[in-house]
Amino acid sequence: MTNPNQPPEDEYRLAAGKPGSAPEAVRPIMVPEESPAHAEPRILGMPEWVFYLLAGLALSPVFTLTPYLRIVGWVLSAVVHEAGHTLFAWSVGCPALPALSLQGHGAATIHYTQSRVFCFMVWAALGWLAWYVFRNTPDKRLRTLMVVLMIAYPFLAFNTTFRQMGHLLSGHLGELLVAGIFLWRARTGLFTDNELERLLYACVGWYLVFSNAFLCFGIAFVPAIRSWYFSHGSYGLTNDYVRAAKIVLHVNIRWIVLPMMLVAIGTGPLAIWLGRGQD
Repeated sequence: MTNPNQPPEDEYRLAAGKPGSAPEAVRPIMVPEESPAHAEPRILGMPEWVFYLLAGLALSPVFTLTPYLRIVGWVLSAVVHEAGHTLFAWSVGCPALPALSLQGHGAATIHYTQSRVFCFMVWAALGWLAWYVFRNTPDKRLRTLMVVLMIAYPFLAFNTTFRQMGHLLSGHLGELLVAGIFLWRARTGLFTDNELERLLYACVGWYLVFSNAFLCFGIAFVPAIRSWYFSHGSYGLTNDYVRAAKIVLHVNIRWIVLPMMLVAIGTGPLAIWLGRGQD
């Protein structure tokens, strides 16, 4: 017969030992529920970062819809393009000045004769920065990056072919670097003040990625675009990919634009992967 005063069996068990021993309390197993405060934010049922990246992807063609917006998109890409040329030129000891038409007529960067003294100053600065990183930062990725920069710098600065290719490709690589940073910010939400800024980062980042990828694809496979690219350099100058293929490496231009197309396509996934766990 059941004793009404006996506690439920799932909370108590008989203690091991002699018959008649007192029951021993057993704490029930509690499964903590996920706190709403720690749940991943969601928008329209999607993780927050997925929403911003997809919305930015959908909005990125806005810079191609009207002549005015096309000029805005062109100026955005031209600014970072010429900044890439300029920063690379100065980093290898070549003073440089960019020129940009706000009406979309053209953009170019003119660099001057290399100064070896300036190159050694830059190399010494990289050496000091590497020493500082190894002394104060345990991040292995950052340390590896500094080692790569220290080894690669003399090849970029003092080898004529590598330096010329750097001058010519740094514009498009600058665009893709900025695109990657913008997509990383959209992915993580870091260094953004509000939702609109995060959305704009995604929009501009995808625009820079796809404008570079489509340009490379068109040069490689669309005769009309290839013909246009060969004949429409800014300020009467020859375009970067043409000079890299015909003047520096003496190869078919596809050997230049197809690898750059792969770099452009990989920029988005790489930025998203680098942003994992930081949102």
